[in-house]
Amino acid sequence: LILPGAFSSFMESSEDWYHHFEMATFLRILRYLALLTATLLPGLYLAVIRFHTQILPTNLLLSFADAREGVPFSSVTELVELAFELIREAGVRVPGALGNAIGIVGGLIIGDAAVSANLVSPIVVMIVALTALGSMVIPDEEFAAAFRLLKYGFLILGGYLGIYGVVLGIYLTVSHLSGLLSFGIPYLVPFVEEQSVRQTGNGIFRIPFKARKYRPVYARKEQSIRL
Repeated sequence: LILPGAFSSFMESSEDWYHHFEMATFLRILRYLALLTATLLPGLYLAVIRFHTQILPTNLLLSFADAREGVPFSSVTELVELAFELIREAGVRVPGALGNAIGIVGGLIIGDAAVSANLVSPIVVMIVALTALGSMVIPDEEFAAAFRLLKYGFLILGGYLGIYGVVLGIYLTVSHLSGLLSFGIPYLVPFVEEQSVRQTGNGIFRIPFKARKYRPVYARKEQSIRL
């Protein structure tokens, strides 16, 4: 409905313009961290557990090993991401307050039962919960859905190629986004325009209103300066 569509615009919320710029900047940073968590955390967990355990402190590594004791499945098949997606979809389809109850109760029951039955380790339940919270922080639901799907690609890359697979996935994703155009405007505006970030206050940091002297980079040149 609003053109052009850019990556940063989907990470902004209307509340950003009603908060002070310090609070708005903090919330934007929190959203970007949540985006990285929702996309990369499961893949990084598998990469570290399967290939790069030497980067973990000894106490943390022993804690992970103790948590996975007795679990019959490999770490790749252990993640219950699909189960959470089923609960989320069921909660959306059921009308009214009952949908929220299904999501909360279903998550608690399935998570507790899976841990009690030694089907999954407690750390996996925490990873899935943090990933789900990260995806819910993103303001635009359709935008978040793309990263929910991308998460499974990083799961496969991290589970079978380790950190190298995660880095490869990041490179391919950023390369794809860098080549996108929205009505002639780069999709990663204003990150590809350093001057645009400094002058318009878009992107991760929101500058004070008094310092917003310029309109976005896709405005006409004769209208680039605000009144």
